[in-house]
Amino acid sequence: MMYAIGLFFLTVFGAFFLFCIIMWIGLYLSQKKGDAMRTLVVLGSGGHTTEMLSMLSALPPALTARLVFIIAATDTMSEPKVRAQYPSLPPGAIRRTPRAREVGQGHVSSVKSTLLAAAHAFYTLLDTNPSLLLCNGPGTCVPVALAAIALRSFGLLPGGVP
Repeated sequence: MMYAIGLFFLTVFGAFFLFCIIMWIGLYLSQKKGDAMRTLVVLGSGGHTTEMLSMLSALPPALTARLVFIIAATDTMSEPKVRAQYPSLPPGAIRRTPRAREVGQGHVSSVKSTLLAAAHAFYTLLDTNPSLLLCNGPGTCVPVALAAIALRSFGLLPGGVP
């Protein structure tokens, strides 16, 4: 039984990953030459932030010209790293969000925090209207990724080059 559940979740996450890659390629190829995409970057804490900042430095400038970062409200280490790598970020380019579940938080008590994180994710996505969403760090990115899928499904997050 546990094997089947694990296989199911692996399949769902694999399909989601494939969907994200296809969307990214489509957005990148549909971009007009010289246009900058708005990229929303969801950072986890610690090593997740370092991995994402390293990946961002390898992306083409058209994908990193208009960055907006989402950092967990309880994460004190990520913002200094972002500001060190991108010192000229405009005001409002770094946003704080509640985590869906803190490390060690019980499953029952995480329901409230997950709902709060989801509501904040919907608001942030509608406010920033990103063309590309990059996530790393499950406690922060799962609500944002699910909200993006829901908004795109209902046509409320159009995607493409703004």
